[in-house]
Amino acid sequence: MYSLKQLIIFILLTAVLFTIIGFYTAKVINKTPANNKIITANNQDTFQAGWDAAKEKLKESGFIMPGEIKALSGNVKEINGNKIILSTNLINPLDDEALKTRTVIINKDTEIVIQKEKTQEELNVEEAEKSEKIAVLKEQQKIAVTEEEKMDLEIQIMDLQMPVDFFKLQNVGIKDIKAGDNISVTAEEDIAQKQEFSASRISIDRTIMMGGGEILE
Repeated sequence: MYSLKQLIIFILLTAVLFTIIGFYTAKVINKTPANNKIITANNQDTFQAGWDAAKEKLKESGFIMPGEIKALSGNVKEINGNKIILSTNLINPLDDEALKTRTVIINKDTEIVIQKEKTQEELNVEEAEKSEKIAVLKEQQKIAVTEEEKMDLEIQIMDLQMPVDFFKLQNVGIKDIKAGDNISVTAEEDIAQKQEFSASRISIDRTIMMGGGEILE
């Protein structure tokens, strides 16, 4: 597995190599001034071929994400009216450095949510509801006829026996977003190369990991 540094060096060397090969090949074949335009075009074609080959290598190595990108995460630097200045990492290593700063527009249709810790009462209610459902499913299991029915009921029971989620999502407004918050942003369009875009959903994450579990700051 290549490291990111090795892959970047590979890109530059490949692009340069193709350029040199194209330049000298074109120079040997076409030495007359009348063919200068052809030589230039050949140089551009070979450089592009090298560049494309290098990018393809990065894709194969998992350092370049193919397809559309409609979500990203980052840290809120400032809020100006309905616009959030977001500091984020580059999606792909060859992207413009300017894309480390994005402007996220919030409109009337943008959903904004935040993770909140559930109260003990809420957790107790959920556990009680799950216990009731499990009891019903076990009774259904006793009268199930086929092995397929029994297996399906067993899967449902195992799913309900999973630990409850200690957090819930609560709808909030733009006033609840603060500088320094980590947020995840989703859009309706491809935002891979967008400096500014409208958000369809923003999730504020103020949870941290401590002692193997999540707690709210």
